Amino acid sequence: MRQHVSIGIGCGVLKMALLTMPFVYLSEQYQGFGLPKALMLQVVLLILAGCCLWRGVGLPRAPFVLPLMVFLGISALQGMRSLNPSNGLMLLGLQAGGSLLALVTASLVPAHQVGSLIRFSAVAGVGIACMGILEYLGVSWVMLTSAGRPSVTFGFRNIAAMYLVLNLPLSATLLFGQHRWDRFLGTAAVFGMAVFLVFTRTRAAWVGLAGGLVVGGMVAYKIRSQSGRTFWELLGSRATRWQKAMGLALLVVVAGLGHLRPAFQDASLHRLDEKKTTVTQTVASILQPGGDRGRFRTWMHTLEMIWDHPILGVGLDNWSVYFPKYDGGDVAGITVAPKRPHNDFLWIWSELGTVGLGVYLWLLWGVGQTIWGRICRGDEGAIPVFFIGIGLLAILGQSFFSFPREQASVWMLIGIILGVAGRSTRQERAVGWATGGGSLVTILAALGGIWLCVQAIRFDAHFARSLMAQDMGRSKTQVKEAEAALRYGLFDHRVYLLLGQGRFQDREFGGAVEAYRAYVTYQPFLPTLHNNLGQAYEAMGDLDAAKASYERGLETFSGDGVGVLYNHLAGIYKKQGNMDRALAIYRDAEPVLKAPGLHNLGLVYTEKRMFDPALAAYKKALAFDGDLVEVYFSLAGLYLLRNELEQSATTYETFLSRWTGIQDYVRDAEKRLRELYPVLGDRYLARGDLERAEQAYLRLEALGAATSEVYHNLALIYRRKGSLADALEACRKALALNPDFGQAYFTLARLLDEAGDREGAVLNFRAFLERWTQNDRFIEEAQRRVQQLEK
Repeated sequence: MRQHVSIGIGCGVLKMALLTMPFVYLSEQYQGFGLPKALMLQVVLLILAGCCLWRGVGLPRAPFVLPLMVFLGISALQGMRSLNPSNGLMLLGLQAGGSLLALVTASLVPAHQVGSLIRFSAVAGVGIACMGILEYLGVSWVMLTSAGRPSVTFGFRNIAAMYLVLNLPLSATLLFGQHRWDRFLGTAAVFGMAVFLVFTRTRAAWVGLAGGLVVGGMVAYKIRSQSGRTFWELLGSRATRWQKAMGLALLVVVAGLGHLRPAFQDASLHRLDEKKTTVTQTVASILQPGGDRGRFRTWMHTLEMIWDHPILGVGLDNWSVYFPKYDGGDVAGITVAPKRPHNDFLWIWSELGTVGLGVYLWLLWGVGQTIWGRICRGDEGAIPVFFIGIGLLAILGQSFFSFPREQASVWMLIGIILGVAGRSTRQERAVGWATGGGSLVTILAALGGIWLCVQAIRFDAHFARSLMAQDMGRSKTQVKEAEAALRYGLFDHRVYLLLGQGRFQDREFGGAVEAYRAYVTYQPFLPTLHNNLGQAYEAMGDLDAAKASYERGLETFSGDGVGVLYNHLAGIYKKQGNMDRALAIYRDAEPVLKAPGLHNLGLVYTEKRMFDPALAAYKKALAFDGDLVEVYFSLAGLYLLRNELEQSATTYETFLSRWTGIQDYVRDAEKRLRELYPVLGDRYLARGDLERAEQAYLRLEALGAATSEVYHNLALIYRRKGSLADALEACRKALALNPDFGQAYFTLARLLDEAGDREGAVLNFRAFLERWTQNDRFIEEAQRRVQQLEK
């Protein structure tokens, strides 16, 4: 009775896991698609281990069991070297969860339940395929948050493809079933998942599945059953002509749909680009420049890491820590660095060393032996095992170019199907010594995994809110949520960046330094960390510490964005008064400097009175980034030093029209314009350029710097242009500012005279005569005109 109950509970849990696992996710989380699946993996493992303990069964006697246990042991030991224990334990927990799930599944699931498990997996595959196809067609209600569409509930199209290449061959088992409904379900599942797989444009998955099918076909032709028929003939005997014709037609339809362009909008970093909108373009993109997306260079630098740590590697989950040191900026940038090498074999080799890779290959050999042996026996369970082998080969092929190693959805499905493949056909072949102890250890491991996943989910919720606060510019909330996240562990080291940047924005420079120094423990070679730490030290006034941080960043980084570090380092020397050293750094780094660095180079040139190189640097900065508005301020000052007053005024005006920063710059620019426009206005007026003179004087008026002389000159301009009313108004403004401005009375008198106001003209001519002390033509003209007007 106990045995039947244990099997019933265990198989029921596995069916529900296969059915629901692909759809599980949490909204408003950064890793809301992966962490819930990881938690589900541990819960399923816990229940099945409890069933095994209650039933009293041991491990299966399969060739993969021993290397699997050894591999887990090595991974656990290497986990002790992880610089980030929280994240290292998560990776170990996924590997252990999937591996132990394979063992308990193999110990618990009887032969007659295998078909039922496959049906539940196929139903889930149909649902996922429908969602993926609808997402590709742009249907709004399936548009979940994604790092790269189409991805449905997996969060990234590559991860969705990992699930598909595992489940698609498994579901193909139903095509050879005895029941019509099985064949119908298998057809729907295979067709739907094939279309969705094509829509993901995941080349690695295509290569992996194609390789699995080729190897599977070769095996099918090679193996002969006891009856003398090849396995291929066995499969052929299960398929009717109608099914074969239908399969060929569906294959043509899938290929045709592959040329359908996506209807969704995606602005994520890993969105489908213009090279991958159709199947042919996706395949062709492999041969185009940059088609590998930097993978080959990443692999070469990973091999350099392996060369330096050949035996034991760098430790579990430490690849991302050491990679920036070997990459030097070839692939990574100043603000971004890869998390994984996009090759699970190199990933394992670099972290676990040659010893770990050797055990992993031993494990793969054991899995292959297990599947080969089941197929060779030619029993009823050989067909699902054959397709399980194709799925495992497919995910193995994809792992050469991608990262199934860290995906919970992959580990859960691998654990279940590998358990089915390694199932003991005879109970007495189970390893008896593991009956109680092995199940108990698995229960403890599952409980630890559940606790770890819960902590990670709690961390992730706060981490996501901190990221959102950063996007919204709410630095205090950003800091609060980052601090709350760290109380649960360090499941994403970038939380320290959020914490440090938020504190820096709040001018808590000491707190920013504290956060960044803690971060160095986990990521000692990350260039953006040393850059940010240097800026925090600089804001505190500790220039020597800032200089040391920038120099440390430059020790291992020379890639895209390195000009930022050079710019900040040269800025330190500038602040310390060592202009020659600052200039030398800027000159050496000029080819990699971006707009801010080129701007600072121009400032140093200006300070050293090297005006022509300064002008070239400023113009290069603006060509690089026309939105760096402060360059216009510096350029206007340079034009002023070069006595190019018109260019200076125009550039200051450009600066004022675009500047939205602190007002100190606005006040300085307006002050310079108040000094420039009187000179320029007088210069234009002397040249007879009335329009530009008028604009200069009116701008002075707008700046609140119009003097009586300015208004008098405007009056003269308006008189010459024939605008008598404007001239009278300007002249009266001049006299309002300076009632003793004699020349303004003369101009006003002439204007009134021209307007026919004889009395007003006489009055203002007399006012002029009272104030004008020079005996010149103006005196003579005023006296003559007064006499004429009084007759």
